[in-house]
This record gives sequence, structure tokens and C-alpha cells, in this order.
Amino acid sequence: MSLPTLLSRVVSPTSLGVLLAVTCLGAPALAQGGPPPTPVRVDPAVQQEVQNMRRVSGEIRAKRRSMVAAREPGLVAELLAREGQRVKAGEVLARLDASRLEDEHAVLAAELEQSRSSVTEQEALVARAQHDLDVLEELAKRDAVNPKELADARSEVTIEKARLQRASRGIGVLEAQVDRLRQRIADMAPTAPFAGVVVGRRTEVGQWLGAGATIVELVADTELEAFIDVPQAYYGPLSAQTSAVELDVAAAGRRSSDTWRVVPQIDSTARTFPLIVDLADPKGLAPGMSVVAEVPTGERAMHLTVSRDGILRGATGSYVYVVRPGQGEGAPSTAGMAPVDVLFLLGDRAVVRSPAIQPGDQVIVEGNERLYPTAPVRAMGEGEQMPQGGPPQGGGAPEGDEAPEGAAPRDQAPTDGDDQ
Repeated sequence: MSLPTLLSRVVSPTSLGVLLAVTCLGAPALAQGGPPPTPVRVDPAVQQEVQNMRRVSGEIRAKRRSMVAAREPGLVAELLAREGQRVKAGEVLARLDASRLEDEHAVLAAELEQSRSSVTEQEALVARAQHDLDVLEELAKRDAVNPKELADARSEVTIEKARLQRASRGIGVLEAQVDRLRQRIADMAPTAPFAGVVVGRRTEVGQWLGAGATIVELVADTELEAFIDVPQAYYGPLSAQTSAVELDVAAAGRRSSDTWRVVPQIDSTARTFPLIVDLADPKGLAPGMSVVAEVPTGERAMHLTVSRDGILRGATGSYVYVVRPGQGEGAPSTAGMAPVDVLFLLGDRAVVRSPAIQPGDQVIVEGNERLYPTAPVRAMGEGEQMPQGGPPQGGGAPEGDEAPEGAAPRDQAPTDGDDQ
């Protein structure tokens, strides 16, 4: 096994001393012969005052989620919505058998028409009784009518008007019953309360549903928010903060939001409280996704930061390559592997902890994908272009060797590290 291969597999922080020693031994050999230096672009490690952040985890949830239920009992005749189907607000999701209600509606509608006919007839009787009374009253002015006959006519008008009033009230009752049945029939075709996606069916055609039984589960996947569980120790500092919260979703990358709110309720078991972050752009996100958030704690402190582009991941965790000076006259600079603990991310930089990096060290941020410990490198000057097409000259491990196991693209955001 070649020396670079052996070194590429020794990546644990506890092997840092071994790596440095081997680097010193290997550099003269490189000066005497071997692959040419790999062109790389570098960025210095910086000691700077930053806002302390706490890395916490949570999940993405839909702002609106509904278990759409049947308002009326009945047999499922049609199930129109299936999993993954996008529906509009008011779109019919299923149809229950409404034949019995429709029969009741037909009977009541017929009774209503009959009652209306009775009212029309009663109005005619009232009009006739009133006319007879008017004639008798004219005759009474000339003393040409029997007083008893006049009294009977007046009673007849009163009776017919009472009958008309009762018939009219009956129509009102029937109309209310018909309207109620019409609404019940409409409820036999449950609709979507909002636009969204069906994520689950809870019934099938032919199944009997009781009132309140769930038909489908519906979520509004375009209105999302992140629920983050934050330790109770940060409740006070976070409640007084207005800084943006940084989110990292493995499947959709990083994003930040300055629209968030704290729920003032501590979970008695986990001793955490919910932080809810609005997600203005739901593209690439779905309810249930896990999310890692970096939330401000209100404290500022001096930390070592490096460019996020320089951070790679191996089987033993995160690391960077640092340009180390060559050993001996004419020896090229080499790539030294430095394990890092990623505390949190801060824009395009990462706040790290590493005993192998000092402020000012040149961290390799481009051309680091195929490096290996002790590989000869050449830091490119400003304005100098990286070679095009394939690995830079001398940029891969020697034939038969491998890059460090688990190496990740330089733009992959690390998700491990010490939560400080």
C-alpha cells in the first residue's frame, strides 16, 4: 500500500500528530520527485467576534392539515380523491349514497307544493268572506240587514283569516325542512376545505361511514413552517432576539427566516419549548422533513471561522485541508488534514473548533475534492484561473490510491459537530 493511501485512511483527530510527523518525512521525497503540485484556491482562517448560535433540530409541518370527515352517515358510493392528488378548495372528495335523503326531499317538496296550493285557496276564501262582509256593512247603513247576519259575516272573516295564517305557518315549517334536507344531500358530497394535497385515504367505496368519520387527510403543502425544539435554557435569551434563524434541510439546502415566534410553553418531559419559523418559500420542502436550525442565543464571543467551501466530511467527521509549508529547500507546500468540530454555520462561513488550525492558516476551499494528506499543492494567486476539465494536474491521489473515505463535495453543509 502506498504512503498516500495509508495516510488517506488515517483521518481521526487522535491521529493528527502522526499525520504531521509523516508530512514532515514525506515532503523531502516529494521535492525529489512525484506528482506536480495541485493548483488550489485558499481562504484564511479568521478569529472573529460572532453571535453565538445554538444548533437544534425539528421538523417541517403544514400550517393547515385536516382530517376531512363526513357530516352525514352513509355508504361510500364514490371516492374521488387519491393519495398524492392535488385538489382545489371546494372540490368534491367523495360521494355518499344520498338516495334515501333524496326520497325524503321529494316527499317534503310535494307536501310543500300542496300546502302552497292550500294557502292560495285559503286566500280566496278570505277574500270572499271579506267581500260578503263589505256588502252587509253597506246594507247595515240603510238598516236593510239582520244584525245577526252581519255578526256571522264578521266571524266568518276572522275564522278564514286564522285558517290562512295557520296554513302560511305550515309552509314556513315545510320550507325549512326542505332546505335542511337539501343541505344534508349536499353534505353527502364532502368537499376540500382548502387547496392542498391528499396524503391519505381513510375509507373505500362500499364502506359505511358514521357522521364524523374521516374520509381523507388533506395538507396545504404550499404553506409550511418549521417546528424547532429548543432547550429551555435558551428561552429567555431567544425571546429577546430578533435575529434571523438559519435552517438547514438536507434535501433542500439552507435558508434563513426572520419571521418566527416562540411558544411560551415548556414541555415537562423534554424540557424544551417550540420555536415556529415561517417558511416563505416552500419549494423543495414537504411536511415531515427533518430540519436543523441555528438559533441566536443572545451572546457574542470570539470564535475561529473558516469558509464553508473548505469543509469536507469523512468517516470520522468533518475536516479541512490546510496549506502547510514544504520541509526543506525547494520542497513544495503540502495539504495537511485538520479535523474540525463545526459549532454552527454563519452565512458563507462556519464557526469551528480545531487545535490543528490557527488564525491566518490558509484553508483550501477549491481543488480540495481529490486531495490526500501530504499531497503537494500550489496556492493560486488572485485572478488566476483554475484548470478546466477533469482533476487539476497532480490533483488526484496516485494511481491505485483513494481519496479519504466518505469525502463530500466542498459545498455540502456539514450536519454534525458540537452543539454549543
